[in-house]
Amino acid sequence: MRPTVPHTPGGPGASASVGGLTQNGPVTDDSGLAKTGQAELRPGDAALVERSLVLLGRRRPLHVVTKLAGGGSGSQVFLLELDSERVVLKVTEDPSWRQRAGHELRVYRDFASTLHDFLPSIRAAYEDRAAVRLLLAEYDPCPPASALTPDTWVELGDQLGQLHRAAGPRPAWLTPRRWPSAEEVAQALHRWDNHGSGALARRAAADLAGVRDLHLSLPTVLTHGDCHLGNLLRGPTGRILWIDWQEVCLSTGLDDLVFLWQRAEFDGARPPREAMTSAYVHARRLGPDGDFRAVLAASELRLLLVAWPSYLSYGSKDRQQILTRRLEQLVDEGP
Repeated sequence: MRPTVPHTPGGPGASASVGGLTQNGPVTDDSGLAKTGQAELRPGDAALVERSLVLLGRRRPLHVVTKLAGGGSGSQVFLLELDSERVVLKVTEDPSWRQRAGHELRVYRDFASTLHDFLPSIRAAYEDRAAVRLLLAEYDPCPPASALTPDTWVELGDQLGQLHRAAGPRPAWLTPRRWPSAEEVAQALHRWDNHGSGALARRAAADLAGVRDLHLSLPTVLTHGDCHLGNLLRGPTGRILWIDWQEVCLSTGLDDLVFLWQRAEFDGARPPREAMTSAYVHARRLGPDGDFRAVLAASELRLLLVAWPSYLSYGSKDRQQILTRRLEQLVDEGP
């Protein structure tokens, strides 16, 4: 789970088409590519697009190319008008992201039938040692967190539960989420020290050590791993589509629900947690028993303690306090 930097392209509020990346109006340059206000074209971008389309078997006709801002997933992303259709080209060449990009491609391929209603339509793909190239249909973004109604939040909880229930057989490449190591916890505690909440974080770490095996009480499912509004789109029927599957793993699935809340709350929204939980439990056909609640709390504790401290500084003091208070509440309630 990667808390992506708020208030950058991809954060709630961005007008995105894919990958949580902001799109602005194109101003075409001499190469046929377009420049946007937030994503200046780099030397070689035109050649990258042309080469990728050749490999994807979709070279012509190419009418408009707009580079989308962002790149937090190690990728170059372009909006194209190709064969009278607007599509998104995503190219991942960064070696440090190459394996994760391959996982995203495998989600789109291996779960195309069971998760047809939850995934964007993939028009073409090409994978080699150098890069992963995806050509995807374009869709509308979800509204920013502040604009979502309670009913829309509940709908998100319901569709997330459906997604986790519907995934079906697990391919061999899909691996379980790894529990944080002692070194990772120590690094997180140091960062919490820098935020002035080291004592609270150490209490949380003591609780975390006691809930490590709680996840065994729930079945594991396909888990998105970076579930926030910047990675959600609206399909033509209004259903939610999940994109940017680089962090996909096997887990209880509750990390996705918890992170959806945390990102929204960090950005000033107040998703209706209880109503969303009820919708999620019903859609996934789980019983809201003590084990479920305990696993939910353990998932939130792990994310707050280990995944968030590197990103807190990107928010205001007030926003940092939102998550700090939530961590304190979890610690006070106990494991």
